[in-house]
Amino acid sequence: MGGKRTTNIRNVRCKSEHEFLDAISPRSSYFQEGEPYRVLFRGHADARFRLIPTAHRAKWEKPPTNSAQVEYELEAIQTFFWLADRCGLPLPEDSRLHRRDIFSDVGNYNLPLRRPGDLLWPPREIWSLLALAQHHGLPTRLLDWSLDARVAAYFAAWEAAEWVVQSSKAPSGASELAVCALSRSVLKVDSLLSDVLSSLAKKGKLPKEHTRTPFESLFAVVTAPASDNENLRAQKGVFTLHLPGTMKTTSAADRRPMDQILVDENVQITLTKFVLPIARARGLLRLLAFEGVSAAQLFPGYGGVVKALGERRLWSPEE
Repeated sequence: MGGKRTTNIRNVRCKSEHEFLDAISPRSSYFQEGEPYRVLFRGHADARFRLIPTAHRAKWEKPPTNSAQVEYELEAIQTFFWLADRCGLPLPEDSRLHRRDIFSDVGNYNLPLRRPGDLLWPPREIWSLLALAQHHGLPTRLLDWSLDARVAAYFAAWEAAEWVVQSSKAPSGASELAVCALSRSVLKVDSLLSDVLSSLAKKGKLPKEHTRTPFESLFAVVTAPASDNENLRAQKGVFTLHLPGTMKTTSAADRRPMDQILVDENVQITLTKFVLPIARARGLLRLLAFEGVSAAQLFPGYGGVVKALGERRLWSPEE
């Protein structure tokens, strides 16, 4: 196993699926957590994939302005809200105020402003609703994570194993899968250290270029109620949300990947990327099943059971 640390991202390359599962465990030496469920994990079948929210992957003829991007997202969440409501489905953060303003179906909604010409989107009051919609496939600016490393590994391994079995499905050049990890305990330490460095810089005791940006000033961790969402509960799903300092209506929307923002804004040593050769994906999927992590557990219901049975064809032969 090899670990390489850059200013903002630590890369850990593993040679086997056993080594990989040991490395991503919150009990490993890569994490120093005082409490459980303090690390966020996200799996990618292709390690080259960037951390881009689905709403920012939409294709536009030209780069959208903040106003156009927000209107696109607002229309989607409004439609989701009203269709779900008319089907009698419970919705988080529902209120008469939101029905009159944010979710008005008569087109009279005014976008929230931080100050004149500066959008405040999305408003905090609908974060849980966005998380619910995102988990069910609606494009939002939230990014999916799991509190369970093995869940993230499953989503990376399942798709990568499909590529190994049917190479025609694999993106050109794909050779490694990855699980990204974000430690909230580390974020807290980084935030405290950033405050100290900023204070020293203001007093002229430290060059400004040595200061660091606290993660909490750029991103929020968002949750949604899991009581009525079996998939979200089984997958231990949470989300992150980028919080731009400004969102001028006529300026280009900030659609940078999260990993790029961490580098551009000098948010240091907050992301660990565990990498495994795609050739080991089938073995990883098999090991995860033996640890009770398969479609049967992550998609509760008969459909998940059938999906889990189909996954067995992707397992590598027992060694």
